[in-house]
Order: sequence, then structure tokens, then C-alpha cells
Amino acid sequence: MNPFRRIGCTTGYRDVTTSNPDLILISSRLLDEGVIDGFKGNPGLLYEPGVYKFNDLRLEGIRTEKDREKGRRFGTNVTWLWKQAGIKVFHLGALSSPIGIEQQILVGRPDLLLLPVGGGVKAYTPQEAAKVVQVLKPKIVIPTHYKTKAADEKTCELVEIDEFLGLMSAMTIRKVNSDTFSLKPSDLPDQGSVIEVLSYKFS
Repeated sequence: MNPFRRIGCTTGYRDVTTSNPDLILISSRLLDEGVIDGFKGNPGLLYEPGVYKFNDLRLEGIRTEKDREKGRRFGTNVTWLWKQAGIKVFHLGALSSPIGIEQQILVGRPDLLLLPVGGGVKAYTPQEAAKVVQVLKPKIVIPTHYKTKAADEKTCELVEIDEFLGLMSAMTIRKVNSDTFSLKPSDLPDQGSVIEVLSYKFS
């Protein structure tokens, strides 16, 4: 999902092209986003809005305006919605425009929301991200797109995750000492939302 070029805020992350994916989903194609060169094999690629079938998965790409200027600056962002292992996943990519009523109707309540929270010109500020949580009421949130130790301090405009977590203090926050975690339907909370913070591995 959204492979990237290692510059700016992602300078110190490990090289994602060492993986061998079956399918790549792209939300937007910019200098540092949606980079598909260098992957092994011949993975499938989806980058436009629409409904798709890949193996046993049904995936829906939903058109959104990427920036706060109604897409005039960075164009279209595709958010991705799919159900896997009984869990409805909604990945926003790097998005800073509000979730509209049409998107709310299409998505409903996600089980798992991947939500950009670090601000800048292409992603929600912590305050905007908190509003998205209020609107969509996801069961589990994985914050994305925030400043970490991987960042080039001179060029990264994002803020650290603590600003977002401070706004979410009324919710359960779990910090996972790994960049992966397992999830099954029985793990989903019956009420409210849980914030899962993963620890990213650097190069």
C-alpha cells in the first residue's frame, strides 16, 4: 500500500522494494508517493478509483480531493476500502481534504482505519485527523504519516504522533513494539475506538 521514495520524512526507512508483493495499491503519484519501481516479480497495480476483484478480494477505490484546496494543488487521492479475513479496512493514503457525506455513506463504519495524522500540506493535522475519527467512528485506528526518527529534520514538515495521541486521550491507546500486528474479528472492540501505534523499523 502506497510504496514511497526515501526522501524527506521517510529518509531513514528501510527499502520497501525488497518485498515481493502480489498487489500494489496507490493513492496518489507524486515525487515521494506511489513509487512502483524496483519491486520483484510482476505485482498487480491499482491506482484509479473503481471497484476491482483481485483473487478473492473485492477492493473499492474511492475518489477524494487530496488537498485542502479541493485538489487544485495535488489533484486526486484514492482511498482504498476492502474486506479481508472478516475485517473492513479503510486506507486513506495521504489525505488532507474532509471526508464528504458520499464517502461516509460508501464506507460506513470501518473496522480498521489507516489515518494520516502528521499535518503538512498533504495530510491531516492532528486536529483534522481527530475529526475524521469522530465522523467515521472506526473500531481500530492505525495512525500514519507522522514524523519519526527516520525523517530528515531539514525537509520534513510533519509533526510527531504525540500531538494526535494527546487529542485521543479519552480512547484506549495501545503501543505495539513491532511494525506488524495480527488482527481477527474477535479482537475488535464492541464499543468505542482503539488507537494502535506501531513501531517502525528503520534502515
